[in-house]
Amino acid sequence: MHALKSHAARMIVICGLFALAGCSSGAGGPAPAAIPNRTFQLTDYSAVPDGHTLNTDSFKHAVAAISAGGGGRLVVPAGTWLTLPFSLTSHMELHLEPGAVIQFPTDISAYGLPADPTQATAQQRADLKAMRSLIFGERLTDVSITGPGVIDGGGSAWWSTNRGPGRTPYGNDRPKLIILDNCQRLVFQDITLRNSPMWNLVPTQSRDILIERVKVLAPAMAPNTDALDPQGCDNVVMRDCDLDEGDDNVAIKAIDAPCTNILVENCRCKHGHGISIGSETYHGIHNVTVRHCTFEGTDNGIRIKSARDRGNDLYNFEFSDITMTGVKNAITINMYYAGPKERVMQPITASTPKLRDVRIENVTATGAQTCCEIIGLPESPVKNVVLSHVNLAGVKGMTVRDAQGVVLDQVVVTPTTGEPLTSQFADVTWKK
Repeated sequence: MHALKSHAARMIVICGLFALAGCSSGAGGPAPAAIPNRTFQLTDYSAVPDGHTLNTDSFKHAVAAISAGGGGRLVVPAGTWLTLPFSLTSHMELHLEPGAVIQFPTDISAYGLPADPTQATAQQRADLKAMRSLIFGERLTDVSITGPGVIDGGGSAWWSTNRGPGRTPYGNDRPKLIILDNCQRLVFQDITLRNSPMWNLVPTQSRDILIERVKVLAPAMAPNTDALDPQGCDNVVMRDCDLDEGDDNVAIKAIDAPCTNILVENCRCKHGHGISIGSETYHGIHNVTVRHCTFEGTDNGIRIKSARDRGNDLYNFEFSDITMTGVKNAITINMYYAGPKERVMQPITASTPKLRDVRIENVTATGAQTCCEIIGLPESPVKNVVLSHVNLAGVKGMTVRDAQGVVLDQVVVTPTTGEPLTSQFADVTWKK
C-alpha cells in the first residue's frame, strides 16, 4: 500500500494505460478514429518552400479546405516553409515528409513586435498573449501531427543567455510551439520539434493522447523550453521519445484541471530538468507511471515539485527500471519549489500540497551531485515513499525531512562526502 492504495488498484491503472498504449493487442497505440482518407497538398495552396516567403495564408487556406471537406491529411513536402502561427482543425493529420521544415520566424519583428519589449505598445503585448502558441487548436477531435519532418520555432530571438523571465525578451509571454486545448484523441508521431520560443508540446485539458518517437531539441541554455507538458490531461502515453533541451524533459502539470493516468516509457533524456511532476499542481495529479527511461547529463532525473501556494492532492506515482549517468540530482521530491525555504509550520489550506504513495524501484544513478532528497512540509509531510532495489552514487547522499512511512528496501547510497542518509522529522525504515 505504499505506491498505490492497493495492488489491485495499481493494476487497474496500469492495465488501463497498457490498453491506451496498445500493449495488450500489440498495436502501435491509439490512432485518430475519424480522419477521412483524403489528401491535401500544401503546394496546391500557392506555398513556396524557399525559407523566405511567408506561407501563413497557404496553411490557413489548406486547413480551411480540410475543415470544409470534413477532414483529411495535409502533406507538407520537402523544403523550408516559413510561416506565422496557424490553427489546426478536427479530423486532420498534419504530415511532414522527409526534408520538410515548418519554419517560424527567427526575427521577433516578423510578429509585429520590437526586439526591445520595453518599446512594445499595450496592444502589441496583448496580441502576443493572445497568440499563445505557433500551432494551435481548441475543442478539436481526432488530430495527428506526424513526421519525419521538423517544426522549428525560431526561438533564438526569444531567448537570452541569462535565465529567467525578467532577462528573456518578453519573459513568459513568449509563445509556445504547439498548444491543443480541450481536445480529444491526439496523436504525435515521428516528428522533430526544435528551437521553440518556450514550451514545446502542450496538450491542455485534453484526453486520450499518444506521443511517440518524438524528438525535442533546443540548446541547453534555451530558457523554459520544456519538451512535453501535458496540463490537466487524462489518459496520456509518452513513449520512445528523445528529449534534449533547456528545461523539464517532461512536466506533468495541473494548472486548471487534474492531470491523471499518465504513462512515460522508453524515453531518453539528455539536457533538461528531468521527468517532473509539478510544479503547478493546483488541481491535483495522480496515477503516473514512468519506466524504462534513461538520463544522461540531465539536471534532475526523477522529480516531484510543488509548493505551499500550488497545492492539492498528489498520489500514486511509480518510477521503475531507470538508469542515470552524470545527473545532478538523481531523485528530488521537494515541496519547497517556490517561496521561503525556512522550515516553519504553517496552517493547512486548500493550496497545501499533500503528497503520498510514491514507489521508486530498479533505479541506478552514477556520478550524481545529490543522490536523493525527500523533503515535505512540517504541516504536510510526504507520506508512504518506497525505494526498492535502488543504487545511487554521487557526491552527496540522501536527505529525508518531514516525511512519514519512508521505506528503503535493498537500497545502496554511496556518497563521496558525508553520510549516506541524513534524516530529520522523518520516519525512515532501511531494510538492508
